Amino acid sequence: MLALRTQTLLLVTGLASALAACGDDGGADSPDARTTGTPDGGGGGNPDANTTPTACTASSFECPDGLPVCDFMAEMCVAAVDACTGDDAAEPNDGPSQATVATGLTLTGSVCSQPSVEGDWFRVTLTAGSWRFNMTWTATADLDAYIYDMAGTLVARGISTEASEVFATSDALPAGDYYVEILQYDPMATAAATAYSMTIEEAQCAVSFDCASAAAPVCNVGLCEAGPAQCTGDDAGDTAGTDDGPAGARPYTAPVTAAICNTPGSEADWYSVTVTAGQGLIASAAFANGDIDVVVLDSTGQVMGQSFWRTPEVVTLTYLPAGTYYVVVTNFADPAVVAALPYTLTVTTTAAQTCTTSTQCAAVYSTQYYRGSCTAGVCQRLAPAAPLANGMPCDSGDDCTSGFCSYLSFEADAQDSVCSTECTSTAECAAVGAGLTCTTGFNTNFCLPACASNLECGVVSLGSDTLDPGQPWDYLTCTTPGAAGSCGPDPM
Repeated sequence: MLALRTQTLLLVTGLASALAACGDDGGADSPDARTTGTPDGGGGGNPDANTTPTACTASSFECPDGLPVCDFMAEMCVAAVDACTGDDAAEPNDGPSQATVATGLTLTGSVCSQPSVEGDWFRVTLTAGSWRFNMTWTATADLDAYIYDMAGTLVARGISTEASEVFATSDALPAGDYYVEILQYDPMATAAATAYSMTIEEAQCAVSFDCASAAAPVCNVGLCEAGPAQCTGDDAGDTAGTDDGPAGARPYTAPVTAAICNTPGSEADWYSVTVTAGQGLIASAAFANGDIDVVVLDSTGQVMGQSFWRTPEVVTLTYLPAGTYYVVVTNFADPAVVAALPYTLTVTTTAAQTCTTSTQCAAVYSTQYYRGSCTAGVCQRLAPAAPLANGMPCDSGDDCTSGFCSYLSFEADAQDSVCSTECTSTAECAAVGAGLTCTTGFNTNFCLPACASNLECGVVSLGSDTLDPGQPWDYLTCTTPGAAGSCGPDPM
């Protein structure tokens, strides 16, 4: 599914992610995400286990078998305390060192929230691949689940407020053993235990591009299925929810008049377009009211460009590699609406051109993500065989040893993008390369190419509708434009 516009920009660089970061979502950090120490393995309590007082900072993975639970307030490892009424026979299994070794992929038990450190831990063996976790319970309660690898790294979680938790791993996991932690979030400080059951199964998909059937083109929490089809007044092409993913995309043949709502938020209309090497693509969605958005992806699901704040919405791409591209239309409305909004989609391809330098790949930038390699006459993502040192050209943080590329989305001087690093002053940027200045005004600043205008500073969030004059985005601000030009947030 596509990310909502109100979230952080569909980031293509680790640098933009760091600049855009503005705090926690309230549930992002697991209570037992590993900080230091090594898990003891698991398999139930040991009466002769170490009970020497042990400090912990934020994780039960730091605690020994005899004191298996980290009391986060006291920052001390404590013994498991079974104060639940109606608890299961697996107790004590309140920490990773006491985890119940599962004999299959169905976990059952009961958990309460008295004391607050109460939780049930299991150790399961998984084959390599993506996995789906489905936990249900019958009582009026809110249970959460966290999945860790053996090093204590959080790999998946289910922390919704729904009456069940269904979630999947976003990345394929290597084969091995994993820990499952189950907690009762609500009601708090309650001794009455809530019975639960969790089934673990191999996921069919991680993203919709993993789904091959036009009848089930949407990846929904690890399962391929038809789209929701909940709009009223929808167009004839979406009555069964089959155009909500790439496998069900409608081949674009002429200007299309259609309609779309945003109930649920995953609702989308997909269209496929084929281009030859070097062609460009212009996708335009016109609408009379409301707010339509347009995103263009390649056949692997890579976002190529997008437009969110214009009327009409227009995405322009150039020097494309040959292949199939997907134009995705969504309806942005808050609160959500079921009444479909009419729109007209026009997609045209432009004559093939041959690039010779990466500068040509950066020439059209306002709705197109930079692809920093001009190879065989088309612009492609850089794909270095090994991470690159600071100062080397890049188009994504994945290219760089540091994890940071100076490219910020939709910037006008993308051809100058290089692998970069943090800084506290411009003087420090000389070690990265010539012509770089240190950003100002962020909690963490980085070395970027000196700016001559806001357009050379790029965009770090799609959430703002305070657009620069004549531009489709809210750009960062260039202070003292010129050789000393430095990018920073908009002045308050």
